[in-house]
Amino acid sequence: MNRRGLTTREVFRVCGAALVAVVALCVFISEARACDWVDSMVYSQHARHAKNSRTVGLGCENAVSPDLRQMHGAYDNSSNHFSAYAGYVWAPIHRGEWHYGVLGGMVTGYRPEKFAPMPLGGLTATWEGKEYGLNITAIPANGGVVNFILKRRWQ
Repeated sequence: MNRRGLTTREVFRVCGAALVAVVALCVFISEARACDWVDSMVYSQHARHAKNSRTVGLGCENAVSPDLRQMHGAYDNSSNHFSAYAGYVWAPIHRGEWHYGVLGGMVTGYRPEKFAPMPLGGLTATWEGKEYGLNITAIPANGGVVNFILKRRWQ
């Protein structure tokens, strides 16, 4: 243990998480463009646990192709911990202004080591109007949760 009471293992986990965050940030900065959409997670409904449903945060989405989007952001999760996420949404099914697909990436804030990343995956339904949109995601981890994310086109 060091002077702050952290074990060597905990120090390596924090350093590893910081390295992952820096690499992810560099990848997203290298895109050198603004977001296509700015979004805000506003509500989460949990299937099993009575947790905080107010999961306010701010994120960004960039179109890689008509069916693939890059996503990243941060929010106050349902356990009242800071979470950061990065990943992709692949939504190849289009029905009018609705798009359906899957998402995958990494998220922090859910393990005992708060900054340790863990895999993120689920289903998504997205409505996109000319100026505003809505993402509805279903994440099976931790007993299941449905998130509602409002977004505004950024141009």
